[in-house]
Amino acid sequence: MPQLPSSAPLAIDTEAPSSRTPAVLTSTTSDLPGHRVIRALGAVHGTMSATRKDTKSFIKNIASTFSSNWAEAKSVTSIVYQARDQAIDRLVKEAISKGANAVVGLDIRESEILGCIVVSVSGTAAWVEKESQIKRDSTQEADPFR
Repeated sequence: MPQLPSSAPLAIDTEAPSSRTPAVLTSTTSDLPGHRVIRALGAVHGTMSATRKDTKSFIKNIASTFSSNWAEAKSVTSIVYQARDQAIDRLVKEAISKGANAVVGLDIRESEILGCIVVSVSGTAAWVEKESQIKRDSTQEADPFR
């Protein structure tokens, strides 16, 4: 993750993204390959809004970046990634509090409200177990599409 300039502090944690919660499997699909959902435990959510402390100059810099050469606004990208990681951490903590070891159907939404970047994540907390073995039908050949 690129380091942010120290002259423009964020209103969110600036440490390198890392999960501070125990491992929980997450998937944007409704299932996890190699696992079976045993129990759905309810919806879980996580939201993070972030802004720079120097919002006016920040917006002015973004506008000049996009109007001149359409280069990536790396500081904005960094803020979005950090906000997303923190929102997912919050979702995972809620899932753990419900007794889940996975979140399926993970949906990530990013928006802007009043100059703030808002990242919302939601999904279904679930208890999953590994499938012990995938049994193949004795008539199934190496080519599953035949």
